[in-house]
Amino acid sequence: MESGFGAPVYQEEPGVATPEAHDASAVQAVDLDDPQLTSEIITDQVDKDAYAVPPPAPDGKWRAKLKQVPIKDADGTMKPVIAASSPNMANGRKFLATNVEVSLLDASGKYDGSRITEYWVKSLVDERKGTSQMSTIATKAGNPPPAASSDRMRYDALAKALAGEPEVIVETYWNAACQTCEEGAKKRGERRPKDFLRGMHRFPLSKDGSRDPNVQCPNCKSLVRAQVRIAQFFSVRDVKATQGLGGGPRG
Repeated sequence: MESGFGAPVYQEEPGVATPEAHDASAVQAVDLDDPQLTSEIITDQVDKDAYAVPPPAPDGKWRAKLKQVPIKDADGTMKPVIAASSPNMANGRKFLATNVEVSLLDASGKYDGSRITEYWVKSLVDERKGTSQMSTIATKAGNPPPAASSDRMRYDALAKALAGEPEVIVETYWNAACQTCEEGAKKRGERRPKDFLRGMHRFPLSKDGSRDPNVQCPNCKSLVRAQVRIAQFFSVRDVKATQGLGGGPRG
């Protein structure tokens, strides 16, 4: 049985309304006959779709800003960082974890501000790679921890690096994972099914020749939309130019 600890979490697409958006207690009541509502004329492009979901950013290397965002603990409380352990990771060794938000910078404006969250960035040192996720991101963001460091020191280096919302280069890819199958496996106490599609080039072509981010799960046949994931982080000094529509480093 696979634990749900540290499992992927999926965010809503930008622009998707949440229940809070319709909470009457969060807005101020105004007169129905207010002149701003009855007389002010604004152009409404009625041929467009307010419910349309923006396409995911193409695979490639992108200039991006980073910042730390809260992570949910075992009780469902959002915190800047949590301490945890799992029998499925490093023989249960304790570690620190946080979330890092990546905001793409696109000179064309099409994908500028697109956000990707790198969930469960951990202080654990990978025995094969000899480093941790926290150390890698902190180093690429310009504030590497000491070579010999504790979990707390690695987290402190990352938090300090992200406090200024530094710019880095990220390499992204489209990924398809079926939440319906994942939830079913969790209820049955089974191992989480693998993501079934990775890489934009593996997604089907649309009629206009672009890649269609919407695919069918091969198992349950549910419609799944591609999520943009992070393959790797780079320092702005490591990469001379970015691919896709990200533009070159600004200097």
